[in-house]
Amino acid sequence: MKYNFSNITILIAEDDACNQFFFKAVFKPTNANIIIVENGQQAVEHIQKNPDIQIALLDIKMPVLDGLKAARIIKSGNRNLPLIAQTAYSDQSQRKTALEAGFDGFITKPVKQDELFNLIRSYQFKLRRSRYKPTSYLSDLT
Repeated sequence: MKYNFSNITILIAEDDACNQFFFKAVFKPTNANIIIVENGQQAVEHIQKNPDIQIALLDIKMPVLDGLKAARIIKSGNRNLPLIAQTAYSDQSQRKTALEAGFDGFITKPVKQDELFNLIRSYQFKLRRSRYKPTSYLSDLT
């Protein structure tokens, strides 16, 4: 199935170079605008500076600021930005912790391309229906 995400800017917070390469490769044919950062602090900063980001995938375990803490900061300012947790740990407690931190979705590594794209497509549809316009909202948190 062909996916077209040409109208979506996706931030990916991932500290592993192999996983960064994977995301670049799988998203290339979708024409999505991809921004890759290496930790949660950079994710928060990029979301603050770039109101065009419409979806963020955050690894849960990262240096500097982990994905759970980054999600709490991001969601404290804007509950509408879809956040997808990505982790190698797939037990129910990890999923529950991620949802409590503010994540909207959860995907396990190794990431299955169709599962990821279907999850993004569901948010793409919601973004279109709500006419969501990202705003800069973290200025008071820094």
